[in-house]
Amino acid sequence: MKKCIPMLFILLFFSTDWSHAYGSEMNSKPNDNQNETFPSTTIYQTEQLIIKFDRETTYNVKESILQSIQAKELQTIQNGNFTLISLHEGMDRQEAITSLKKWDEVEAVEPNYKVRTSYIPTDSGYSKQWYAKKINMDTAWDLTKGSPDIKVAVIDAGIQATHPELKDHIIMPFNAVTGSNKTLPSNDHGTHVAGIIGASLNGKGIAGIAPNIKIIPVNVFSENEADIFTIIDGIDYAVKSGADIINLSLTMEDYTEVLDYSIQSAWKKGILIVAAAGNEDTKTEQYPAALDHVLGVSATTKQDKKADFSNYGTSIDLAAPGLDIYSTVPWNSYDVMSGTSMAAPVVSGVSALVLSKNPFLTPAEVADILQTSSKDLGVMGRDDFYGYGRVDAYNALTHTPAPLSKLTTSSQTLIEDGTNSLSLSFKAKKGTSISVFIHDANNKPIRKLVTNKKSDGQVFSTKWDGKLDNGSYAPSGKVKVTVKISSKKHSVSKSTYVTVKDEVTPGLAFGKKSLIYSPAVGKQVKIPFFLNKSAVVTAFIVDRNKQKIDTLSKSKTFKGGDNSLIWDGENTSNKQVKDGTYSLVISLADVNKRMGKEESFTIMVDSKAPNATLENSGTTFNMTGTSSIRTKIKIKEAAVSSTSIIDSKGVTVKKLATKQPYQKGNHTVAWNGRVTNNAFAKEGNYRFQVKLADESGNTRTIKGNPFTVVDKRK
Repeated sequence: MKKCIPMLFILLFFSTDWSHAYGSEMNSKPNDNQNETFPSTTIYQTEQLIIKFDRETTYNVKESILQSIQAKELQTIQNGNFTLISLHEGMDRQEAITSLKKWDEVEAVEPNYKVRTSYIPTDSGYSKQWYAKKINMDTAWDLTKGSPDIKVAVIDAGIQATHPELKDHIIMPFNAVTGSNKTLPSNDHGTHVAGIIGASLNGKGIAGIAPNIKIIPVNVFSENEADIFTIIDGIDYAVKSGADIINLSLTMEDYTEVLDYSIQSAWKKGILIVAAAGNEDTKTEQYPAALDHVLGVSATTKQDKKADFSNYGTSIDLAAPGLDIYSTVPWNSYDVMSGTSMAAPVVSGVSALVLSKNPFLTPAEVADILQTSSKDLGVMGRDDFYGYGRVDAYNALTHTPAPLSKLTTSSQTLIEDGTNSLSLSFKAKKGTSISVFIHDANNKPIRKLVTNKKSDGQVFSTKWDGKLDNGSYAPSGKVKVTVKISSKKHSVSKSTYVTVKDEVTPGLAFGKKSLIYSPAVGKQVKIPFFLNKSAVVTAFIVDRNKQKIDTLSKSKTFKGGDNSLIWDGENTSNKQVKDGTYSLVISLADVNKRMGKEESFTIMVDSKAPNATLENSGTTFNMTGTSSIRTKIKIKEAAVSSTSIIDSKGVTVKKLATKQPYQKGNHTVAWNGRVTNNAFAKEGNYRFQVKLADESGNTRTIKGNPFTVVDKRK
């Protein structure tokens, strides 16, 4: 492996042909030499190694591997895939690495490299934010100032989270050095980087490139040094915290597989990685900028020239202002700094604006937009000094497609008459989930037209017939038609207003034609009905002679949808009505006095319990094991019957039939002498017992004549 002299820096890395940034044709990993010794100039934690285990490696196997070199496990991340170990005192580092690599379960072993910040301070005075105009921020902000839904993780040396420019944008801070989300150090470098990306646009101090987005600050430095394990821990935290972009203003000369793995894992989860190219004015590849799927960023001057300090080479995908950059620093202050560490957050900020306009873009799509829209510098096309050009915020946004097209409706007015419908069409980004809602004047959802339907990227069309979720028609007035598209992390909505003109004739429907009601069972009867729209309802009860005997509603307004009326079975004199047939008559009209058809519903009042007689087949049951005794049930009206055998004390010993529907007439039930546990009954006296229930809920229990069981079994 190469020697590692890490330097903290942030550079964005994307390439138009993606052979470096997103392709598999080129690999920045050097050839692995298991016998290679790490040079003495390499900076790392001398007694610490990072092991990348195979995902299938069990805990016991890991323990055995570590015990083989008397090593101690300090920490694991990436679901246990990476393990930080401390070597036994006196253990030779190279000997330990060689020994570990002999295990099939060990995919890689590396020192825990240290990393330091690498920016160039300047005393040249305040040049303010010359870079903002250079990348056309004044016109870009007319299009968007960013969305709080977009999160940029600044993996750096900590920031002043209470800075007036940053305090309203900080979410989920994390100190990877201490493992705490409460104590975040205040550092010049990290605070400066964060300000470039997202300082508030509040008329004071400075304006961040994406002033409305959120920043996830992750500290990975202890003073001016960081190690690789802590950095990948910070990346892992950013991924789990929902970051859309990770800004890495840090660099190192040596390739490290564990960092590469962490970067690729984040990219596969849809996170854009931006990294600084480094400040040594060399074409030597620096990491993580030189890794696949990373946007590597070089630094430019006010004259759009490469900054003298900026690194260059094949890893450069974009250029951005990096000299004399004015931004936030601790103690609520501001200062000028220079470096590719400052250029990288410029690209991260512009990327955040692009994602604010279209949060469903993949990292590759964002990179392509940035490169296509950049200002070409140097030789035509891509070059090693500027990549595909210096980033341009306004051009990037104009090249960013909207995730959701304009909503087109067949009309601005829906005339409801029971036959018309409103057509709605639009285009949504492929792969997003589409939902379409109708909201009333109070912004309350009243109809779900579409729920979580996957977009194929083509024109999507749906219709609304004016009905609400409850099946009734919407009243006249304005409604809002809203289309929402979403992914696991983001959502975007668009709305348009439509005027509803109600010309539907009010209508009523009963769920069934009639019901039977027993005042002896229930004090009230509930009569459900459905209104096709809100209407004024008058309802009364009439007897079979059409005489009105009770009023249930007098010009009362009911909302459209499912409704009900309650009748207590009494007349206007508060006396219980006699058993018989009655009718509920309903008339209705809407707010425009449009009359609906009068409807009626039959209510049969029946307060008498069903009755029956039981006739046994004998007074003695000679139980042989194959014989049975029967009873004839003579039912005088249709009922549900439950038949059982009871002993002389009235205890049920066997259920013969449960809730058996019987029509009026004769029915026979037999008993073979067996009881509930399937044993034969003891000798003694028993009875058939029948429980009857009619449709209105009236019940009666009838006991038959006793009979004697005589055990005749051999």
